[in-house]
Amino acid sequence: MDGSTLPIVWFQKDFAFPIDEVIQEHLRLLDWEKHASDFQY
Repeated sequence: MDGSTLPIVWFQKDFAFPIDEVIQEHLRLLDWEKHASDFQY
């Protein structure tokens, strides 16, 4: 395949960067292979 995609949505009180470290850690722990969808151009 050419790539993979996994839409992620989260909610927070303030619209601002950087993304909170707690959220970043949860994103790092996601099982990409299990949840992402492969695609081909």
